[in-house]
Amino acid sequence: MYKTPYARLLAVLFLASFSVHGENLPDPTRPAFAADTPASPAASGAAGEAPPEPGLQSILLSPGYKAAIINGQQVRVGARIGDAKVMEIRAGEVVLQKKNTREVLKLYPPLEKRR
Repeated sequence: MYKTPYARLLAVLFLASFSVHGENLPDPTRPAFAADTPASPAASGAAGEAPPEPGLQSILLSPGYKAAIINGQQVRVGARIGDAKVMEIRAGEVVLQKKNTREVLKLYPPLEKRR
């Protein structure tokens, strides 16, 4: 009778030690590029570096609400990302305006058909 609770306690402690010393695995949901990368050279303190190219990570759409996650920042239409302005947010893409050019950021890469 006394051995059963003691044995259960030892088994629980033994199994718990495996979860503490588990293998360090990468997070599969983490973006491919670092979301904590500063959006402007002024934020990073490097005066000579160009800002990173905008990377579209996610699009949030609902009736009456449109937003996108670009370089780890949530933006809406009219917001600025570096020297670009968010013009449109659509399902699968975001349109940015840079001076006289428009850039379309695609959520999914284009598919290439192979034969």
